[in-house]
Amino acid sequence: MSNRKLASKPSIIDRNVSSAPRLITQDRRHRATAEPSADRFTTAVFFPGLGSRAAYRDVGVNSIQSDFDSVQRVYDEAAEALDLSGASGLELTASNIPSDPVERQGFIGAALLVHNLAIHRDVDERAARAGDIRTLAYTGESFGILAAAVASGSLSVHDGALLARAFTPLLLAASSQRAGGEFGRAIEKYLPQYASGTAPIAQPSHVIALKAQPEELADVVAHLTQRHGDAVEVHKRYSPYQVNVYVEASFISTFVRLLRGYPAVTVEELKAPTRFLAHSRRMIAAREALDRFIDAESIQFADPHTPVISNSGGSFLLAADQVRQAVLAMTDEVMDSQRTAELINELRPDLVAEVGLGGKSLQLLRDNAISSEVMGVANAKDAARLVRNAAAARQLKQTGRELRGQHGSEPGPDAMSVLRKLTGLAAREPVFDGYLRRAVCAMVREAERNPHHDVNGQ
Repeated sequence: MSNRKLASKPSIIDRNVSSAPRLITQDRRHRATAEPSADRFTTAVFFPGLGSRAAYRDVGVNSIQSDFDSVQRVYDEAAEALDLSGASGLELTASNIPSDPVERQGFIGAALLVHNLAIHRDVDERAARAGDIRTLAYTGESFGILAAAVASGSLSVHDGALLARAFTPLLLAASSQRAGGEFGRAIEKYLPQYASGTAPIAQPSHVIALKAQPEELADVVAHLTQRHGDAVEVHKRYSPYQVNVYVEASFISTFVRLLRGYPAVTVEELKAPTRFLAHSRRMIAAREALDRFIDAESIQFADPHTPVISNSGGSFLLAADQVRQAVLAMTDEVMDSQRTAELINELRPDLVAEVGLGGKSLQLLRDNAISSEVMGVANAKDAARLVRNAAAARQLKQTGRELRGQHGSEPGPDAMSVLRKLTGLAAREPVFDGYLRRAVCAMVREAERNPHHDVNGQ
């Protein structure tokens, strides 16, 4: 096992820096390049977490319908890391899913991660060929931060797959749930050890959303966690209007009675009571176990080629150690999706793309009033649409600059042809329609402020 010490917590970048982070682009070989043209379409990539796993039934590499060999290689590399016979071994089909309930959850996590990375590889290949997209940052919700770490170049697919398979089994050990068979024996040495009857998760918890106006929400959360913190724990800051909490099953009747004193707060039970308590402070031993696993398996983190946005209340992560800590935070730190959305808004990308299935990230972004357009990318067809929209957006920027440079002259036939084409695309593509409206309004405002300059301020 490596003798590396437990890495320090990530530093939070100064607000002046985080509002204009180091923007690193990538070519097909994921090397940093010079600052690209201002005409390029900008995106932030958002990966979903395990809460979306129901949408992944029966998916595999063929579900993506990609023609790129590199997409197949994502599956092949992961299959090799997990000692599977090939890419087909990662398909989420009944014949592949392990019978052991703990091993099953590890397999589902690994398959979900690999599928999302394969979709991203298709996007990456198309974007590199077209040259119209600049990715400003990668992020994800909870488990999605692991995919962000791989997509940003901080982790390899091989190491990401190993971490993905180990993650849920390590957390389930906190409620005395352990895998059997060969997988159980292989992972046993990393599991947190508890004396008989002392596992930190002795009973299931309800997963509940509290919804209200921000001030009322803050009041009820403060009351519950300060006075009943042993039974009620915040695990997710979803938006300014929603906080998700764990409520121990034995406390639920008291919880319901207490909520009667807050009539402005609505309550929604999000799923059946569970012993899988990711993002709970009781998972500190699981965090230590995951850290041991990283060292023992010689998993290496590198500085990301593109910033990663923290999902645990941090900021833009630019160094290997920061990304490592963000991955470890999946265990025991509160998920702060509200802050993640705020940081995306600071970047002001043209589009936020959910790369994966289920659409839950799109809803989260809308619930946080994200200022950019949002789009789901679930397969190669969606990736082609994204790249096509980006090419149209670049045409719009270039044409707008040319028109501004004419200082009042009527648009020529070429410009009119482009504008007619873009208007037609907007009628077919709701995402581009929203972008077109915002871009034209921005051009008009710029023209009013600087009547003798082009759109790039020249």
